[in-house]
Amino acid sequence: MKRALCFAILAAGLATPAVAQPFNWTGYYVGMNAGYAWADGSARVFESDTGTTVSRSFDLDSFFAGLQGGYNYQAAGSNIVWGIEADIQWADGRDSVIVDYSNGDGTFSGRFDWFGTLRGRVGVTNGPALWYVTAGGAWPGARFNVFIPFDVTEGAFSGKPRFGWVLGTGVEWLLRDNWTMKFEYQYLNFGARTVNALGTGGEPLSGRFDLDAHTVRLGFNYRFAAGSPPPP
Repeated sequence: MKRALCFAILAAGLATPAVAQPFNWTGYYVGMNAGYAWADGSARVFESDTGTTVSRSFDLDSFFAGLQGGYNYQAAGSNIVWGIEADIQWADGRDSVIVDYSNGDGTFSGRFDWFGTLRGRVGVTNGPALWYVTAGGAWPGARFNVFIPFDVTEGAFSGKPRFGWVLGTGVEWLLRDNWTMKFEYQYLNFGARTVNALGTGGEPLSGRFDLDAHTVRLGFNYRFAAGSPPPP
């Protein structure tokens, strides 16, 4: 009887399922992403002698693809995750406009080749998902070129947007082992840059260039620290 009871207790213990431990997000990671950017640029040229202002907008929408890497920290027993992430993306936004003036054609053109960010992240875990917000600085790889034949002079400009800022939100899921997937929205705003020059007749000219973009992306990350098993 005692031997049978012992076997019954042992069998019950073996049949008890193991309790999954909460997943911990702490560790370094690298990954890749791809998405779409709705990017809008503008150029405005002012000729002070005549008070003439000419401005045009650029549609620089583009698909993009890039790389990211970062670090997360989650204290034991907490569902708050802190992190820092850097990324760089390559885009292919192009637009040009030819404007017919009384003394010739004017040309406005813009290109959006790449952009990068350095951001902080803070999020809340919910099972295998991490919901987060992110913000930081943004670098633009963009250039605008303008040629305008004013009534008394001709002016040519080439300018770039300034270093700017980025704000976004997203969700990241644990897939399996060391892999995660994320979906993210970002808004990037690059500060305006003003360029001063002289026209062909020596007249003072100034050009102002702006750029901002809304982006959505899908990304995959490989974590170097697998952490604890995910919840069921």
